[in-house]
Amino acid sequence: MSDDNKVAPASQAIIEAKKIFNIQIYLVATITLIAYFIAGQENAQSSLFGGFIVLCNTWLSVRRLGWAEQLAKTNPGRELAVVYQTAIQRFVITLVLFAVGMGVLKLAPVPMIASFAVVQLSFFFTLFPAKK
Repeated sequence: MSDDNKVAPASQAIIEAKKIFNIQIYLVATITLIAYFIAGQENAQSSLFGGFIVLCNTWLSVRRLGWAEQLAKTNPGRELAVVYQTAIQRFVITLVLFAVGMGVLKLAPVPMIASFAVVQLSFFFTLFPAKK
């Protein structure tokens, strides 16, 4: 087997992003269950959708981070454009999904936004843990 067929190990950033994604999945499930038992099915659905928006954003970021990393090897300097494009795409996806959730699906806005905020904050708390 030649060395050309070996897969390069994932960067530390991608590994950390996948850990964050997994934490967010568990957090969305927990928030949804809490909303279900406290406020009922309708609010649980809204909470689930709010968490889904964050998961979509995180998934997009992980995918694009890997692509930017590969692009940096072949075309240095171009990866920054990918990062900016990703930020714009995340913003647009967030707006569209909130519009779909509130406008088309008629989900309750408060649990959706609250779930979105909590799960999104977990991203920052995971990236920047408290120092002892």
